[in-house]
Parts: sequence; structure tokens; C-alpha cells
Amino acid sequence: MSVSTHSHPSQPHPETAFSQPHLFSQSPRTEYDISALKKKRGGFELNVEGSVDVVAKGLISLADAQMYFGAFFQGCDKYVPVFDPRYDTFESVRERSSMLFDVICAVGCRAECGPGSDQFQSLSNATKAPICDVILGTVPKSTETIQALLVNAGYSEKGWLLTSMAARMALDLDLPGSYTKLSALSFDSGGNERDKLEEERLMRESRVWFGTFILENILSIDCGKKPGIKASSGAGMRRCRVLLGHPNRTALDFRMLSQVEVTLAHERLSPTMGTTFSDDEMSEIVQETRIDLSVWLSDWMNLVDSNVENEEDRASLRINLQIQRHWAEMTMLCKGLQGMGIENVAIMTDPQRNLIHLAKASAHRHLSILISNPALYLATLRYGMDFVWAKCAFSVLLLLKLARLIPSSTNMSSLIADAKTLLAELSKVRGSSNIYFRILCLSVEKCEKALNGDLDQNIDASMNGVDAEMDFQSYVPKEFILEWNFPGLTFCWDFQDLFMDFGTGF
Repeated sequence: MSVSTHSHPSQPHPETAFSQPHLFSQSPRTEYDISALKKKRGGFELNVEGSVDVVAKGLISLADAQMYFGAFFQGCDKYVPVFDPRYDTFESVRERSSMLFDVICAVGCRAECGPGSDQFQSLSNATKAPICDVILGTVPKSTETIQALLVNAGYSEKGWLLTSMAARMALDLDLPGSYTKLSALSFDSGGNERDKLEEERLMRESRVWFGTFILENILSIDCGKKPGIKASSGAGMRRCRVLLGHPNRTALDFRMLSQVEVTLAHERLSPTMGTTFSDDEMSEIVQETRIDLSVWLSDWMNLVDSNVENEEDRASLRINLQIQRHWAEMTMLCKGLQGMGIENVAIMTDPQRNLIHLAKASAHRHLSILISNPALYLATLRYGMDFVWAKCAFSVLLLLKLARLIPSSTNMSSLIADAKTLLAELSKVRGSSNIYFRILCLSVEKCEKALNGDLDQNIDASMNGVDAEMDFQSYVPKEFILEWNFPGLTFCWDFQDLFMDFGTGF
């Protein structure tokens, strides 16, 4: 298998986040003096050893490492967009950070061989010790260490903890300051070589900072934890699209920076959703937010069309932007209703029930886009993190539930057919081995049984149909309760009166 990791020359001078010159050693593989990191406490000292990568340890061959490294940059990097393929080459990463090199190889192996493979399990175990070293403080603070924490966070449990560690390190290194310095420049390509190198460094650090901000917010919010980073009004993050004018931008920067703007929009909504509002006030907030999301989508579609030359990259970015937009609207509407403390559709006011209709429409558009071009989005889930699969399964389950709660103008048979199309596409990318694929299968199965109960006119079958409906509506996978904090699955229609009717009639 050929890989593209050799297509760009590696940088001869590794980055370092330390400013003290006495911490450097002469070795190109070791960026610090190990003895300087040892600290004695009451007769004990930290166990600090020079790190060697998985190839040097003999866990994998050099050829396998190149293959896994290449696999990572064929799709996994889209979900952790903190890399520049011109700089983060195989040789350069291996020279600069064994921790980053190891985790890239491990995640690439996961994509290539599957998460259940012995090879991935072996490489994954090898990435645990460096994380412990970061916690103990025996690993130098650097952009490479942050990148390694972010990749680990996306492809392991308790990712929110690792993103918090990465955020703390990014702040310690003042990566937000790199963005501030870079955004003040005019990106003049006529500068001298030293200025160009400094500008490229600032761009890399800004990219890592924004990637940290996004992933920390996503994993925190989806896990029900308050984000650890909040952008102040003076942070200038709302002008992040200025970086698209930098000559070292990548196609993935469009994906990442657009996510920054959506994340900031969510921050503005978060305090609102914890406050009690009247129907009119909530309707106004929702309307303004939907307009903002529409403007955001239009802006970024135009930016992509005008600046991304590669046709496949452009098409992929367009689909991702639409998915982001409908996901944001769908979850915003559900959180708005939950914030009002109302989950029973039967007692909702007309304005509140209208929010349910809007959420259902967003979820329906979300599903339609998912299956519109499987090669551009669903095929990439081979490289996706668990939370990406979880969002996919949740969005369809939510749509099916909302469609059953408010069935007007919904063709349920067609909807279930679309959900089965999604399942068929996901099965092509090792879906059957993923827990969220199985959750989605069970969701569709339960919904179809409820629909079949509607279609059967037999009285006994109708009773079974009620049972099937209740079984479907009460289905809330424990993963969506214990691991994720997605809104809307607890919306219901109070069937108490219906049960009383059945009780008195039989």
C-alpha cells in the first residue's frame, strides 16, 4: 500500500514549547533533559525515562507504521483537524514526538484493521503510559503533546478528561496568543524567510488552539459537562475566518473554523436555555437563531465554493456544513423545550408544539443529507470516532420518535426505508462491530413494529400495536443516558387516557 507521507519534506528543526535553553539536549529525538524533570518528594522521585516509539520498541514494523500513519491521514485527521500535512509528515512527527507518532499509528491501525484487532489493542495500550506521564508532569508541554492528547481523546473513553488536559496545556503555552499575533498580520508573502517561518509556526499553533477549543466543547457538551473553555468578548475568536486568507491554510481549516463559529453560537444560547421564558420569548430566540444558522451556512458555502479548488474536498465540505447546520438546529430546538421543563407533547401549547415540528423537520433534512451521497460522508465513518457514530444513531432515533409523536405529513414507511438505506451504507464500513450501529438497528426494528401495529386492523393486533408503540417510545439506550447528553429522546405523549379506555373496554 502506498502512502503519501513522503510527498513533503520534513522540517529539519522540531518545535518546542520550552523557552529555557538548559532543558534542551543535543539528541534530535529528545527535546529535554530528563534529569531536569525529576522531582524528589519525601524520598521519592518521579520515574522519568526517555521515550521510544512503537517501531523502536518492536511492536510494529516500519512498513506497518507507514501504512497506519497514512491511513490516519486518509480520514481520521478530518475529525481532529489540528494537522498540516506539509509539516506533520511521517519522518517529522516521528522525530519530534514519540507520543504523537504512537497515537497516530494506533488510530490509523484502528481504521485499517478495526477496533477489535489484536494489533490495535497492542498499540492502544502503548499510548496509555505517555498519558500518565502527562498527568505526572514528566512530559514537556508542546503542541505535539496537545495534538496527541486530542487524538487520544477522540478515540478513547473519557475523552472529555483528555481534552481538558489539552486545554490546560494550550493555555499554559499561550496558544491563544499565537492566534492573536497571527490575526494581526497581513499575511504578506513578500516577507523574509525568518518571518515566513515564524508566521507558519503561528498558524500551526492557532490551528491546534482552535482544534482544542472545538473538541473540548463538543465532548463536554455531548457528555453533559460544562465546557472548560469559554471565549471572552475580547478573544477575537468570532473573526477566526480571517485565517482562511493565510497561505498555509488547508482544506480542513474550512471545516474546523466553521465549527468554531457554530460552537460560539452555542455558547450564546447556553445561558438562555437555563432560563424560563414565555412562549413568545422562546419563539423569538429560536427564530433569531435559525436565521443566524442560515446566514452562517450561506457564508461558509460561498467561502468553500470560492476558495477550495479540489472538487472532492469542496463537495465533502458542503455536505459537512449542511450536516452541522441541521444538527445544530435540531439539538437547539430540543434543548430549548427541555429548558422550559416540558416533555409531554400532549400538554404543550401550540408554539411549543411548533418547536417539535421544526425539530422533526431539521432531523429529517439531516437524514436526507446523510444518505444523499454516501461516498462523501458515510464512507468516512470508517475513520470516525465513537461520538460521531453516536450522533448518527441518535439523530435517526430522535427523528423516528418525533415522527411517531406527531405523525401528520410524515410518510413513516418512506422514513423507515431511508433509515434502512443508512444502515446498509454503514454496514459497508464495519458498522456491525459498532455499538451505535446496533442501537440504530434496534431503533428501526422497534419503530417498524409500531408502524405495522398501526396498519393491522385486527383488534388483537391493535393491542399488540399499542405495546409495540410503548416499547418504541420508551426505548432510550443507556449509552444516551450514561455516556452522552443528547436532548429530546424523553419527549412523549401521555397515553394514560388511552390505557384507561382499553381497561374499561376489555
